[in-house]
Amino acid sequence: MNSQSNTTGAPERELAFVLPSSVLDVLRPSAISLAADELLKTLDERSRRVIVRRFGLDGKAPKTLHSIGQDEGVTRERIRQIEQVVLKNLKSQKNKALGSSDVEKVQTALSQALIFLGGVAREEILCQLLGLKDKTESAALGFLLNCMSDVREIRETNRWKKYFRNQKHEDVESIIDAARAILNEQKTLCNDKDLFDKIRKRLGKDTADHILYSVLTIAHDLVRTTFGEWGIKGWVEATPRGVGDKAYVVLKRHKEPLHFLKITELINGAGFDNRKAHHQTVHNELIRDERFILVGRGTYALHEWGYQSGTVGDVLERIMKTNSQATMKEDLIDAVLKERMVKRNTILLALQNRKRFTRDENGRYTFLQKNEKENQEEKNQTQITGDNNSVVAEDQTGGAG
Repeated sequence: MNSQSNTTGAPERELAFVLPSSVLDVLRPSAISLAADELLKTLDERSRRVIVRRFGLDGKAPKTLHSIGQDEGVTRERIRQIEQVVLKNLKSQKNKALGSSDVEKVQTALSQALIFLGGVAREEILCQLLGLKDKTESAALGFLLNCMSDVREIRETNRWKKYFRNQKHEDVESIIDAARAILNEQKTLCNDKDLFDKIRKRLGKDTADHILYSVLTIAHDLVRTTFGEWGIKGWVEATPRGVGDKAYVVLKRHKEPLHFLKITELINGAGFDNRKAHHQTVHNELIRDERFILVGRGTYALHEWGYQSGTVGDVLERIMKTNSQATMKEDLIDAVLKERMVKRNTILLALQNRKRFTRDENGRYTFLQKNEKENQEEKNQTQITGDNNSVVAEDQTGGAG
């Protein structure tokens, strides 16, 4: 039984191919709806009511066997039998004459569309290729496909999404297994071209891009992202769930630190789903998620880029500890600016902390060695008082500098 397309609220991804013009000329939205109406006219009144509600041909959500049975005053099994008999009769060649030549023309074009896609396609992909946006249009498409003798609906399982399959179709399992293996081996997202080329090489078969695309969209565990890249379901970059994951994805794609307002803008522009991100929510997530490091006033980088958490004073301490000898002020400033987007004066102010740093007669700085207990107490006090040397303190001002 058909289901409505794009029920997740996620935006439709632009496809890099189109159906042949000979198919598109026939499969206009109006032609599809009219063909479905022609078939409905061949049914008795009760069968028509059942089919209309079962497929959502009235523009409403498709109804279950149970709910239709309640409306009709019969059991769900009786409704299932009515649906089964109707579809069987409409599929049979002897009853093709019940429909008009326009119905046959539309169904022939649908067969050609499926053949173009390797004999397999999800209803959502066909709706997108045919420009079907109205619920009744997509419902009419699903109904017509279910009435075709050479097409079989493959129900959803834990491995496959629901899709339609022609009598002659590609070996979907080998294609999907190849894609899955390639992605798991490289452990990163892969764009259409690279993935399709690798699949063809692995299988030794020159399968067209549009066929590979249609086949891969069937698998439950393969995901094509909003940026047009393939990944495995469960990967953060393939299926970001919360605000933190979305911030991680856009920041990683941008490849450099960003202010939380810009990160929020990029999240909303990416179209991950229909949920709008708010800058304060994003900021709060960036603060508490260890994947992000505050490097300036409201500006964050990824920890995996080599950035480490801490105040400007902590950064200075780390630099001095790694140096084998005392370091000149300008060298320290340059080193800090590689890790933090702060003003020079902020760094100079941090260097004035005589409890942590000392300067010799040549103007070189070293970290003042103290026992670990004293050092920890110093850092704790800095965090409590909101020391001006801290990037965190700067960020609390809400500035974007």
